Amino acid sequence: MKSRFWRVLGRGVWSIAATWFVYMFTASGVRKLTDSSAFAASLRRFEVVPEEMVRPISLWIPILECLLGGLLAVSLVWTRLTAIAASACVGILLGFAAFLLCVAILSDAELPCGCLGKESPETVVQGAVRNVLLSIVLMLAGLAAWNAREAAATASAQG
Repeated sequence: MKSRFWRVLGRGVWSIAATWFVYMFTASGVRKLTDSSAFAASLRRFEVVPEEMVRPISLWIPILECLLGGLLAVSLVWTRLTAIAASACVGILLGFAAFLLCVAILSDAELPCGCLGKESPETVVQGAVRNVLLSIVLMLAGLAAWNAREAAATASAQG
């Protein structure tokens, strides 16, 4: 009975968190794709990306974000992907945080983040802190789902 409670709780926590992150990654990617010139302009303002890399990066980051949103959506149905989806998204969030901190150190800490397109009121430092906090939330939700999966495996092995 106890293990059923933990399975349901773990899956519920993952479902809520993953659904929110699906929206966040997909909406962010779509906004950047629909206004790629604004995203490219924000990359130029950072003054740390070589000019010849601005265009490819401004195209591939939003595509990657949409793909990660899709991976998270699939992980809601196919639970074996939970660890892979959570790990990939945490890695990307921490990578973006590191990049934003580099921008703050090498360029200007007061530059707008650009993470959500023109609607981003955050500075690069605030965006980096946000990404680290989101990574922690996603890791905890992924662990809850993983523990729920392990509890289900243990319960089925016992009975």
